[in-house]
Amino acid sequence: MPAKKARKKATPRKKAGKAARKPTRKVAKKRPAPRAKKPAGPQFSCILCGVEVAVTKAGLGISRLMCCGQPMSRK
Repeated sequence: MPAKKARKKATPRKKAGKAARKPTRKVAKKRPAPRAKKPAGPQFSCILCGVEVAVTKAGLGISRLMCCGQPMSRK
């Protein structure tokens, strides 16, 4: 005699209300803000206007920074 096949249980149908029509939204995980890094090179400031410049990559081209017609002082 052949074995009987197992029947699947009937699942109750969902109501066609507002909740059934809206897809569920995935909540994005909040990532911590990246921390600001201190510049590795020297920092310069203008005596007249107060502008500050931080050198991040030093090379042969940076010898004297100028602002307001005068060389910037090292901070």
